[in-house]
Amino acid sequence: MTFEDLSSCVCRRTIIVVNSINGKKQEESYKDIVISKYIEAFLKKDYCFFDNKTRGRNLMWCNFERERDRIIATEELEKVELQDKKDLFFYLERTEELYIADYEEICKYVSSLEPWEEIDAAIFDKTLEWTIAVTHEDISILIGVEINTLMKEGK
Repeated sequence: MTFEDLSSCVCRRTIIVVNSINGKKQEESYKDIVISKYIEAFLKKDYCFFDNKTRGRNLMWCNFERERDRIIATEELEKVELQDKKDLFFYLERTEELYIADYEEICKYVSSLEPWEEIDAAIFDKTLEWTIAVTHEDISILIGVEINTLMKEGK
């Protein structure tokens, strides 16, 4: 199934319309394995999906163990230079869906969201050496991305 196969999905009180992204949705069992490895690589050791105190979800990007290298406005996401932009993991945390997609397609999806459509997502590759967290606060958090080659010139 691709993003194009979906017309919309409900995400708590927010409807996210998914359109014009080419990506392959991953099976539930594979998603669980990949996300558990992501949590192990990037999040605090005591991270728990559900917070008993607030009776709500703990967003992954709020629980990073590693130092944040850089925070950028989400609108600048397409300017980030990555070594490999093909076949990246794209995890939509609110709907708990994992896709494999190219960076360009991910950026198109994120930039096509309307202001009222909230996103909390993670972009990473199979090495688990870096991640980009795209947040509902219109910022993106970069961890493990080379700072000196981070932004394309002239964009």
